Amino acid sequence: MKHFKLSMAWFALLALVFTSCSKEEADVINDKDTVQLTFGAMLGAFNSQNKQATPVECRENAIPAYVMVGISTDEEGTTYIDGGNAENLIEIGLTNNNGSWETTYSADLELPEDTYYLQHFAVYDTNDQVLWVAPREGGAFASEVSDALPQTIELIGGTKPYIAVEVLCFIPREEEAYGYPFFDFELVEVENSYCIFVNYCDDATGREYPAHFSVEVWSDEFDGTEVVLSSNMNTVTMQGNNPAASVLCLALPDLGDDTYYARVTVLNHNLLPYVSDPDADYFEFTFTQADIEAQELAVPAYEHVRFNCAPPYGEPTCEPGTVLGDTNGDCIVDCRDTDSCEPDECVVPGDTNGDCVVDCRDTNTCDSGGCGDTAYMYGDYILSDHYNSNNWGWGLLIDGVGVDAEYYDEENDNWVIPFWAGAGQNDTSKAWRAGDVIIELDDDGEQIHVTIDLYDGVTVGDTHFWFNDDNEWPEKRAPGQFDLHKGSELLSYSFPVDGEGPYTLIVHAGDVCNEAF
Repeated sequence: MKHFKLSMAWFALLALVFTSCSKEEADVINDKDTVQLTFGAMLGAFNSQNKQATPVECRENAIPAYVMVGISTDEEGTTYIDGGNAENLIEIGLTNNNGSWETTYSADLELPEDTYYLQHFAVYDTNDQVLWVAPREGGAFASEVSDALPQTIELIGGTKPYIAVEVLCFIPREEEAYGYPFFDFELVEVENSYCIFVNYCDDATGREYPAHFSVEVWSDEFDGTEVVLSSNMNTVTMQGNNPAASVLCLALPDLGDDTYYARVTVLNHNLLPYVSDPDADYFEFTFTQADIEAQELAVPAYEHVRFNCAPPYGEPTCEPGTVLGDTNGDCIVDCRDTDSCEPDECVVPGDTNGDCVVDCRDTNTCDSGGCGDTAYMYGDYILSDHYNSNNWGWGLLIDGVGVDAEYYDEENDNWVIPFWAGAGQNDTSKAWRAGDVIIELDDDGEQIHVTIDLYDGVTVGDTHFWFNDDNEWPEKRAPGQFDLHKGSELLSYSFPVDGEGPYTLIVHAGDVCNEAF
């Protein structure tokens, strides 16, 4: 273990601060009501037990360029001085004063006499990489310095104090050990890193929480032998009355042409009210150097995963396969993606009555009794708008965008669209889901097949279909006017495709009942 020491007499240099004042600074000194602050970064030494600090990470030959400073007027850090960015941080230049790196003059550091608190102090180089950081109380590295942040600053009018701040070399994979909350370290870039943030939805409460989680990375396969990172964990702190979790950035070597394998496991924490099962609440994904570089350009620059969470009404709201950890294309990350579900376990977030369907019955908000209802296939074409009527219902425009793009199952080359019953005024929050409508197009493109796939216990009295392959809708609104099978209970039909598209489709059923109601 290498220790780092400064070859300079810090306290002897205090006098040097007063020898190079600009005219602006001299004017400040003559003003008895304001004080110009100057900070000096004093590099500290890690103890022998910290095996993470290496000469490479401390970048001994790097040249400091500026510092990000956060100064509050209260010890808790709720009110900051003016001049900061959205995170209340002020960028101040640095100069080498005979071996002492000190902040340059800044109008933002010209303050009225009072008591202030230094909450944040991080030194960057010209490439915006973090070199040194002053640790905070509560962090694992706080004991490495004599005065961990927040550091009290007493300003007396007419003086020009020099504030020496002890800093430690910044270790990306140990960033939580510096004790900074998540909002501060969003600004701290970790060279060649992949960052992750997780929200966890608790089945017991139905609420979504920031998650405590760990990440393991292999270079050969999941649970492989080539371990790159093991049990890296994010941090959880209280921000006011609410728990806040941090983004976890994984410091990695250049991956080249290799693919790395990662597993994220949701953990329990005493500040978080959810109860997770680490044996089942995990997801796996692969990433490459191209993924790392693409993330750096993203906003926000981290992967945000909602684990065990369903979009509204349990339906996908993304293109299948684009959610990190989603392996089965349903846009929801849960135990089904890792084949870790218990036998016969129904895993549908938001499903409170155990029928594996999320609808108004789970929240006791159904408007109907569940029998004798009308049902329509969901779509992006609201029929009441087209026909200027009060009756609810949808039509589906199959043109590669909108609802048909959202519910297209690329793996099975078909569409699976919700079939909603009792959705008065097209409000699905008060509806119940009677099943799915499955739409398939022949490989030769000459026929389209439409099937109503009812859920267990659901029956229908009659069905009505409309299809057109030249982007036309029926002249009259009533289902009976465009019905192809009036009075029947037919659940599927095939239509010839002779036109050029787009396709228009309406699927309706009457007298829909559910025996569970």
